[in-house]
Amino acid sequence: MKPQSTDLQTKRVLKYVTDLAQDVKKIEKFISLLMRHMVSKEK
Repeated sequence: MKPQSTDLQTKRVLKYVTDLAQDVKKIEKFISLLMRHMVSKEK
């Protein structure tokens, strides 16, 4: 797995290049949890 990052003005893009389906599933799960956390209301 090779992490690649790029700064575009104020946006940050993080890309992972992999050929393993297991890594893709882990990354998709992480992104899903991150998005859920970002939109959840803090109590």
